[in-house]
Amino acid sequence: MAGIGLTAVAGRNTARRDGKILHRSKSWTLQPEVQFKTKDPGAGVQENVTGAELPQEEYRELDLLIDKMCAAEQFKERRFIVTRYDIIFAKPDGTNIADAIPLREVRNVLLEDDCVRVETQIGGYNSGRPYVVRLESAEEAARMFKVLSGMVRWAIADSKKRQKLAERVRNIVRDAYSSSWSQSIVALLIVINFIVNASEAQVRPEDGTPTADVFQMFDLVFTIIFAIELGVNMYTNWFRHFWDDGWNVFDFVVVAVSILALGVDALPGMSVLRLLRAFRVLRLFGRMGAQRRLINAIVLSLWPVCNAMLIVLLIMSIYAILGVEFFNENVQFSTFTQATFTMFQTATFEGWPIIARELTGDTGEVNVGTAIFFTSYIMIVSWMLLPVVVALLLDNFSKVAATEAALEVKEMQVTQRLVSHVLDPLMSSLSRYNTSKDLTLRITKLYELLDADDSNGLSYEEMHEGLKKLDLKPGIHLLADDWDAITNFGSMLNENGEVGLKEFESIVRKQLMDFLHRNNSSALIAAGEAGSDLAAVFSSVNYLIMELDQVKKDNGEVKESVTQLIDALKALQPEGEGGGGGGGAWKGLPGG
Repeated sequence: MAGIGLTAVAGRNTARRDGKILHRSKSWTLQPEVQFKTKDPGAGVQENVTGAELPQEEYRELDLLIDKMCAAEQFKERRFIVTRYDIIFAKPDGTNIADAIPLREVRNVLLEDDCVRVETQIGGYNSGRPYVVRLESAEEAARMFKVLSGMVRWAIADSKKRQKLAERVRNIVRDAYSSSWSQSIVALLIVINFIVNASEAQVRPEDGTPTADVFQMFDLVFTIIFAIELGVNMYTNWFRHFWDDGWNVFDFVVVAVSILALGVDALPGMSVLRLLRAFRVLRLFGRMGAQRRLINAIVLSLWPVCNAMLIVLLIMSIYAILGVEFFNENVQFSTFTQATFTMFQTATFEGWPIIARELTGDTGEVNVGTAIFFTSYIMIVSWMLLPVVVALLLDNFSKVAATEAALEVKEMQVTQRLVSHVLDPLMSSLSRYNTSKDLTLRITKLYELLDADDSNGLSYEEMHEGLKKLDLKPGIHLLADDWDAITNFGSMLNENGEVGLKEFESIVRKQLMDFLHRNNSSALIAAGEAGSDLAAVFSSVNYLIMELDQVKKDNGEVKESVTQLIDALKALQPEGEGGGGGGGAWKGLPGG
């Protein structure tokens, strides 16, 4: 895409502000051109630009008045300016930037009826915050969607051109390797390699024959291909992104063993290492979402079962030692290893009656000691311990699977979070408190951390910058509109425009209560869809929360009524009775 040009053409309805014409969304039309109609500002947003002056008109591709979703999911009129590199918001009469979105960091642009939703990168300038703007009609929203999508593509391509050559090459290779067609080719090669290995195991050609040479050539070709694929993966995801993924580590081990078995054929044990080639097919699961989650859940659930398995192995070993002592004349119990294998076979109910009958002798009479030995072992291991192991495995698998599903839901909520719930990542961290006192301590520490100048007052600028520095996933990009909403439109600010510790704790507690209420409602819906009995519990919690809100509301109304009654009584007091001894009747009343 060489470039995209936009022209905002004024219609009959325009709004004039401070002598400048701002085109209403229902009056402008967009006409594509070969080149941009404005000058190149040189670069987009690199750091916090809140409060800076708006870009000059010669750099503006669009300058409109639209409705933007702000706090509490309310739409407010805002100035919408688009340059080659940024989307800029400002108040209708303002001359300073209220917020900006680098176009190169836009992750997705969505069309929703008469609204356009812009989703940003989680680790970018806007910390993954979504933005929603509303236009006069669905047709104009569709035009805006098309324009913004084109400009985002251009900005991303331009940002890649501005990168250093090494980084640009790495990004190109990463995009190509991560594409669906590239991963499909790798998956196909893994399947073909597995078919070749299975065919070799079926044919079992002798060394030196032409058939063996063909299979050896296949092995060489696949080893080289997978080694190259591993090298590309390491190059594009080096360092931490590669080694943090267990499937990448598995790929590295399998490919390294394949190369080692191919290069040092004379070393002992290489024939065993070649058997690991059959495990290449497991790499396919790392590229398939559902199977990958299943394997992850199984692997993570195995470790808690190890304790129970250890008990089973200890009981097997004890009975193996007893078997060697009692039945060492029988080949099944001639050594400890042979006896251990026999006890494992007995635990599976496979052929154990034959083994037991052999130990009774030629008479066929039941030996009491032999009967007690086998029946006690079967009752302890097969009937008691092994079912416990299976139950633990299923229980842990269910928990891990539920955790994996919850993480997916959380990631989806992160990418689709509402505009009005900007403090949810912080509330999620604070919600793990133990007592109310513990919560107060957490809030106090947070306040001291955000109060950068130690003025015992928290301004919007300190809150904005401090929240960005917190290690939250996703990060928080606080806007002035959010600050106005959480401070009750400035009523909680002092004369310096700052929030004190008491007011800050009140704000956080209210936000936390709303957050927990929303989470409880979401859990109620999920439990209801799953048919769980927990739905009744969540319903009861929701009812209690509503009752608590009603009690607070009633207390506020009672307090207001008492205040009005006191004011009315004071108004009825004759003049001159307020001082001296006459004022005694009003003692204890507010203002008396």
